[in-house]
Amino acid sequence: MKDENTFNSRALGFSITKPSDWIFLPSQWAWALKTRQRYEFEEDDIKKLMENANVPFVYCHYDHQSEDYVFPTVQACCRPITEPSQENRKDLIDAMVSHVHQMDQQAKIEEINENAILSGHSGIRIRCIFSLFRKQNDGNLKELKCVNKSYIIFAHQLAYTIGFAHPLEGPYQKLAALLEIERSIRIE
Repeated sequence: MKDENTFNSRALGFSITKPSDWIFLPSQWAWALKTRQRYEFEEDDIKKLMENANVPFVYCHYDHQSEDYVFPTVQACCRPITEPSQENRKDLIDAMVSHVHQMDQQAKIEEINENAILSGHSGIRIRCIFSLFRKQNDGNLKELKCVNKSYIIFAHQLAYTIGFAHPLEGPYQKLAALLEIERSIRIE
């Protein structure tokens, strides 16, 4: 019997479990939204997943039905890479910080951990606060403050990028649920 709250990819050696009130978004939808192209490969087509490493192979969120807060989300991508040296880790960190500041020049980096561990594998973790802007019905933009914690985990000649995002404040942070999801991740 398949557990509808667990995503498991044997091909990627990756599994994750979400709470029952969260929604998995099919990779096909994430692909179409990101690339504006039709999704034309199977979930376990490793070559295509690697070619499109910025498109999540798994994505879930909590739909709170409010436009005043971002949805708490979790997503994961991967690409082929061997575990980098400490010097190369610094280059990866610089690239992660640069990416954050491309999204929001005023973003605040709260934590950088070069020796993070997730599912027993080493990697890098960065935590930041940034803003997104949502267009309101009246045409004005509303600022939505967000927190993002991202890992790059190195295992099996792959780099898994796993991101956890939630509103900075308010009733929909879902911190306990995000921690539960983080602890459920298995990279075999």
